[in-house]
Amino acid sequence: MGIVLCEGLATAHAVFQMSGIPAATVFGAAELENGVRLIRGRYPRSEIIVAADADEEGRKAAEQCRALGAVIIEHSPDAPEKWDWWDAQAQDFDKAREQFRAALKAGRAARVEPEPEILEVDVEPQPEPEPPREGERLPNALRLIRADELELTEPEYLVHGVIERDSLAAVFGESGSAKSFFTLDMLCSISTGCTFHGRTTEEAPAVYLCGEGNRAIKRRLTAWEKGRGVSLAGVPLFVSNRAAVLPDDATEKDLLAAVDEIVQRTGQVPGVIAFDTLARSLAGDENSNTDMNAFILAADTLRRRYDGCAVVLVHHTGHMDKGRMRGASALRGALDLEILVQKDGGHVVVSSTKQKDAGSFEPMHFSLETVPVMVARNGEDVTSCFLEEMDEAPETVKKDELTKVEAYGLDSFRRAAEKSGTLDALGKFAGLGLEEWRGEFYKGSTADKPGTKRQQFTRAREGLVSKGRLTVSDDVYRLAGVLAGIEEQAISEKLRKAREEKESPGND
Repeated sequence: MGIVLCEGLATAHAVFQMSGIPAATVFGAAELENGVRLIRGRYPRSEIIVAADADEEGRKAAEQCRALGAVIIEHSPDAPEKWDWWDAQAQDFDKAREQFRAALKAGRAARVEPEPEILEVDVEPQPEPEPPREGERLPNALRLIRADELELTEPEYLVHGVIERDSLAAVFGESGSAKSFFTLDMLCSISTGCTFHGRTTEEAPAVYLCGEGNRAIKRRLTAWEKGRGVSLAGVPLFVSNRAAVLPDDATEKDLLAAVDEIVQRTGQVPGVIAFDTLARSLAGDENSNTDMNAFILAADTLRRRYDGCAVVLVHHTGHMDKGRMRGASALRGALDLEILVQKDGGHVVVSSTKQKDAGSFEPMHFSLETVPVMVARNGEDVTSCFLEEMDEAPETVKKDELTKVEAYGLDSFRRAAEKSGTLDALGKFAGLGLEEWRGEFYKGSTADKPGTKRQQFTRAREGLVSKGRLTVSDDVYRLAGVLAGIEEQAISEKLRKAREEKESPGND
């Protein structure tokens, strides 16, 4: 591949971004010839490319390098005085890249073979680097720090109380649950610096890697602008034209180059990079822990390269368990944050099902509002949606919709489920038997007669089923409604913990 020699550091960076060829700076036109001689002496077969500035010193140095067999990249004749490739890419990156490629092609065609004697360069051999002495550490070596010397730092939130910097997060839900609307809402808020439904944000560039419905993204963004009254004009929110499928060397190289361009254009590293969806972005089987771990390592590469960047994965729920993500268990283990999005009619509820180092945020309730975003050729309105947060949960999910005996019945169901519920082969809550529930209900009932307790229990379970709070099959009851998945997940964890404690040595 060779190397490009430039006069300045910024020019070298721009050249690398435009060509992908390694670039180095010699800090001034006067040093270009020495740089060519040095590299030619050590690596006589390597291609050496010189990208000098568009001034008299640069042109003179380039001609000296041409005689040494270097490929010379020439600027267009109408380039301003002292123009360089950093200036060109800063003005119009795509145009500059095309000009650079054309100049490189012309430079290779015009290259001349150097005179043999010119290549006789006496280069002083460099000593081999000495291994670290005993007691010395390499910069990135593993270090052990005494606990009391660790620095106590406060969380750095991109969206206060919701998502932190340098985190791996998942936003998941059923198809059509509005999980992509929620993710785009966060990215728009971060990239504009506006509040996220009353929650402060840290303004930063955002990247949305779109794997599904790319044509609809602009309509969704327009709906967000109209609904929130905030313009995205000139905002550092960037959307891909296709999915970024990882792990894959070529795709990773393209993605890093594209994000590096954003860093150069904005002067900031991205605050968040979102993959929508994980299924469209994973090069492998989502049920394989090996394939999932490989994808997680690729996501971690982004977090290490762009310090403080959060990576968000938009994913689907399982086919049977709507409160859990589908696929390999390695994903959930690696996540710092897990957000469940559920939709019931026009009501969308967003809940935290995992937050590694902080308390879970309170469930958010949204209505999905429709707005016109353009007029079609036939004169009809084309519409899209945006999320509008509700001041409080709708009546259908409020506890006060239940009668007193129904509310007690639901509480007794939860207590009984945590003690006597059953787990399936995968360790997930499979339901609570009628008699186990009845015993817990009777235990806390204030009725003084057995017949009255029986009547109250019947009214409670029939009311809870009819109001959609419980489901029943063969006298086995389970929770229902938009928050059922979250509640059953918590019950499962308590049952598994109790089972492990019972089976541990010393508890016989």
